[in-house]
Amino acid sequence: DLIVNDLDKLKKGRFVSDNPVDFKKFGLAPFRAALVLHWQDGKQDSLLLGNKNLDSTQVFFRKSGSHDVYLIPISLLTNMSKSLYDLRDKSVIKFNRDEISRLLIETNQQTFSCARNSVQDWRLEYPINERCDQDKINDIFAKRESAKISEFIAEKPSDLSGYGLQTPGLSIALFD
Repeated sequence: DLIVNDLDKLKKGRFVSDNPVDFKKFGLAPFRAALVLHWQDGKQDSLLLGNKNLDSTQVFFRKSGSHDVYLIPISLLTNMSKSLYDLRDKSVIKFNRDEISRLLIETNQQTFSCARNSVQDWRLEYPINERCDQDKINDIFAKRESAKISEFIAEKPSDLSGYGLQTPGLSIALFD
């Protein structure tokens, strides 16, 4: 969102040169970063970003195919310099709490099943039929909604045994 917002607000800044002899002095040959924009009509543009200016508030910029060099706010370069980790959604699970009708919790020792009777009323279904502690149910949802991934270890591991996930100690299933 930061990159798209920066692009949405992007205006050519102070004009520097229309035909520089050497793009190297601006950090544009080679460039520090490039942003390739693919348009719906099949065309594409590249925005090339170079060195920072003297007070590090702006960066030299040119559009591919153009010799014009401008200064633009450094925020676009800063936001484009994010790592893959920075750009990834780190939510463990996304769900709408109001759409969940059933909750299944399994540990190595026990299994619990809860079902929603009304907006705020949850009942245990298994191993007994009894009213749930609503604060505990809300706590379970709150912790799942706010849980964030701290590190991506492996994208597609072929063997989960090294992670202790073949027989997890805790499993929570949400049903809508």
